[in-house]
Amino acid sequence: MHESRQPVLTGWQLFSLVLNSIVGVGIFGLARRAGEVAGRGVLLAIPLAGVFVVLQIIGMFLLASRFPQQTLSEYARQILGDFLGRIYLLGYILMTIALVLIASRSYWLLASSWTMERTPQIAFLPPLVLVCWNVARRGIVVTARTVELINYGGMTLIFLLMLPILDLDWDLVRPVLDTGISGVLRGIPLTIYSISGSEIILLVFPFV
Repeated sequence: MHESRQPVLTGWQLFSLVLNSIVGVGIFGLARRAGEVAGRGVLLAIPLAGVFVVLQIIGMFLLASRFPQQTLSEYARQILGDFLGRIYLLGYILMTIALVLIASRSYWLLASSWTMERTPQIAFLPPLVLVCWNVARRGIVVTARTVELINYGGMTLIFLLMLPILDLDWDLVRPVLDTGISGVLRGIPLTIYSISGSEIILLVFPFV
């Protein structure tokens, strides 16, 4: 019998954690990368990938709801068995580490394209990792509150970046299916990768 965990996160903080995990540095190059394979079909590839991610979030939420007082590490072995559960958790950890490394490098590439062009990657990444670690080691409450504040600024920035869309010439993105259905389907995996991160629900749900 697992001890009852004290709810310490609000629903808004859970939303902020999920949103911050999904909307990362990968989203800045999303249109370009997906457009390289989907062509003008990227206008369909991105919304379709978004629908898939929403369904994924709903599925994770329903799964976590069945084990409201347990973390992923606890009920993974309960569902898959001890051996497969450990293999799954190991894969989850390795995937998380890989995503952190890729996201850190993407952040460095993004920042170095705007400023600090001559700053080497080895000098840029350690301070970034130390800041994230310093926040995370203080617990889930501090992390959630920090992310909540980041989201306020992040959403404001996103809305400001969307202002040029008002002057968009839609004739430049026609015909939408210039690469056919296959091009749209090829663009969906790239889009899903760029907005991955909803798996954090499985880790923090018991604390909501």
